[in-house]
Amino acid sequence: MLLLKLSFVLLALGHGVRVRFLLRTQDPWTQSRTSIMRKWVRAEALFILLVLVCSAWLANLPPADM
Repeated sequence: MLLLKLSFVLLALGHGVRVRFLLRTQDPWTQSRTSIMRKWVRAEALFILLVLVCSAWLANLPPADM
């Protein structure tokens, strides 16, 4: 489960970097670019939500035997 959370964190981080990079470009804000960026930000919010769900699930699991 911890590896799943780590993969979601890395996915969210990479996606966030890509969105920030796309926001820095000097392209004009057209209607299509606005809708694409809206979809990217919603996807980023979904990744963060998955990380929070995995964190909550991990917090409620019993400790592993070492």
